[in-house]
Amino acid sequence: MVVETIRGIFKQDESTGTIGVEFWVVVTMVTLLLKFAVGAIAPLYYSLRPLNNAGRAILLLNYSLVHYTLGLMQLSSSDEKPDDFFQVWAVLLVTLQYSVRIGIPYRKSKDMSLIDLLMSLWAANLIRSQTVLSLKIPLWFIWSVNALRIIAFFISSNSAFDIHTNNMRLVSNYMRYEHELGNPEDVDPATMAGYRYLVLGEGKQEMKVEPPVFKLELDVTNPDEMVTVERVWSLRGSRFLGGGGVDQDNRLKDVCLSFALYKLLRRRFGNLPIHEARQPKTKRLVFDYILQRGSKNYERAFRVTEVELRFLRDFHYSKHAIMFAKGFPGWRMLLAGSLVSAVMYLGFVVHRLSKSPDTDSKVFVTYCIIVLVVIKELWEIAIYVLSQWTKVLVLCKYVKDSRLRHPLFECALGFFCRLITNAKWNQRIGQYNILVDVLQERSVLFAYRHLKGRFLPVKIKLQGEVKSALFESFSALRNANDNDLESYFPLAFRTNQQDIVSDISWAGDELEADTHRILVWHIATCLCEINLSDQASARTIYSFGLITRPLVKKTAIIADDLWEHYIAAVTLSNHCAYLVTQSLVPDNGLVVNKVYEVVQKEASSAISGCKSMADIYRNLTRMARTPDGSEGRSIVKMGAQLAEQLRLAYGDDEQVALWRDLSRFWRGFLLHLAASTKAAKHDVHLRGPGELTTHLWALLSHAGFLGSGSHGEQMLDPADLNDVLYIPAI
Repeated sequence: MVVETIRGIFKQDESTGTIGVEFWVVVTMVTLLLKFAVGAIAPLYYSLRPLNNAGRAILLLNYSLVHYTLGLMQLSSSDEKPDDFFQVWAVLLVTLQYSVRIGIPYRKSKDMSLIDLLMSLWAANLIRSQTVLSLKIPLWFIWSVNALRIIAFFISSNSAFDIHTNNMRLVSNYMRYEHELGNPEDVDPATMAGYRYLVLGEGKQEMKVEPPVFKLELDVTNPDEMVTVERVWSLRGSRFLGGGGVDQDNRLKDVCLSFALYKLLRRRFGNLPIHEARQPKTKRLVFDYILQRGSKNYERAFRVTEVELRFLRDFHYSKHAIMFAKGFPGWRMLLAGSLVSAVMYLGFVVHRLSKSPDTDSKVFVTYCIIVLVVIKELWEIAIYVLSQWTKVLVLCKYVKDSRLRHPLFECALGFFCRLITNAKWNQRIGQYNILVDVLQERSVLFAYRHLKGRFLPVKIKLQGEVKSALFESFSALRNANDNDLESYFPLAFRTNQQDIVSDISWAGDELEADTHRILVWHIATCLCEINLSDQASARTIYSFGLITRPLVKKTAIIADDLWEHYIAAVTLSNHCAYLVTQSLVPDNGLVVNKVYEVVQKEASSAISGCKSMADIYRNLTRMARTPDGSEGRSIVKMGAQLAEQLRLAYGDDEQVALWRDLSRFWRGFLLHLAASTKAAKHDVHLRGPGELTTHLWALLSHAGFLGSGSHGEQMLDPADLNDVLYIPAI
């Protein structure tokens, strides 16, 4: 049976004299499956950039194969002896072709829908051939449903673009006067009193312009339909959303807060003004509620930004924003359900018609395609029904409709919301140590250098000490402004008895860009780390013996204070160096890549002949003490000289003070980098598993720290353009 099926697939076609249609149908089906797999995986692993190249190749191959297979069906069929399976395969392949592409950004939706519609018309031409009535009815129904989906998506994508664009402008105008809608003294982040941030329903209101200012304002003509953050929190007596009910830790209400913040954050991508940035209550929301003032548990901060950034990723890289632009996409679910029923019925018809042993291979291929279509459609229904967008709609419906506050409804809503899990960030951050990296290059196969760095970055779990230290610096910004965010350098060394700030000011003022500062301070921190470690046990590297992780273990450090400062400084230093490899820093991507490549070559030359970290320390210390040449100082030499200055200023007896100040420096520097990196760069990295700097950027934006860089979609780095040409997304 199996052998005969395989033979049937590879059977030669008598009409064309080439390998038969069945083979090409199987190959096309495999490429469609690969296309779906890459589209589902790529958003979770953005750092594996080769997936983008694979996606482009599969996309081109897939369209070519579908076109070729449909054309081959026309050549192989004849009016005297039509093959009914050709019509079945044509309709199913075209349906599957549209079905597996589940993520289309706005800028591609029109072109892709037109291509799908043209291919659907080609399949319709095949159905017009002589086909038995029992097959023709389900085939025409499947074709009609698929064509209707394509046309509906084409129309809805156009209207969704207008809806979201107008909504961003509406939100921007609304936030200009939102703080005037209530008494500032009544603002309370604990109860969200005074926070009339828009969650849902603003599109059902009217706009008004009144003299003498003639400014555009939201006219709440239908208050029952408009849901704000304040209104969600006002249900304190509710068994479902009240403090003593199902939502004791505000996890459900925080989803609505994340959705409201997502609407505010979208403005950063359109160069729209952030009017609320200077309002005191803006900072209070972040520092008193999201960061849970007085608590060292910062999980809520990540919980809020996790869901918020998921909404933002869906907005840019999936169909969710299109489907939910006018509410829950019930019509889409109805069409998907109808398609599943029709395809399953088609399988029943094919089974009844397959009486000849010669058709076994054709029946097998048909069943495989049917199974794929059914699984894909059911999966798509699940991702829409069990999405965060649906959860927001359900929660807002509960807030608006008092009839749902019955115990039975609340129990059902609680069960449904538990099925929808939050998009949880794994809290793993990238690490890169340029000295360790260059040392590895000298001792392993050359091919490895093409698999590391920006392609396969090392990631470690964000440790509690690092998280606490980072948010301690974040919380210190409560009474600060944007200028204080730029003063990370003097603030880091303010408690040192010696006047070291003036001695090492060159490492901040004299360097041209943030990329230079990161690499100079990173190299200096690496050398301080080697000095802290026991040089007698420094490891010799022959292969993969050493990876980018802290060199000193906790058990080797007696003082707890030293360990907390050390692990925070080294982890954040390696993370900032990792951001350079990803071009996720404020500087232009081309500049970042060029500087990174030059410094790699400098480091490789400087540590030539080194076999251990101790060798590196001796070589670079010797370099720091040599006079500068006529060509000036390299980045590596500046890092070595900075490390030498820090060693002499603090001495071996002040290691706690040294690492305390380095920890403060890297914390402040990372916050500056997060705020100043433009929105377009954060946008590109939304497709990955998540970056710490993007979470910090969102929190800083909501706290009113907009950074020193320009924002918006304009001026996307050329280094990132290649990654946005093909965007597989869920």
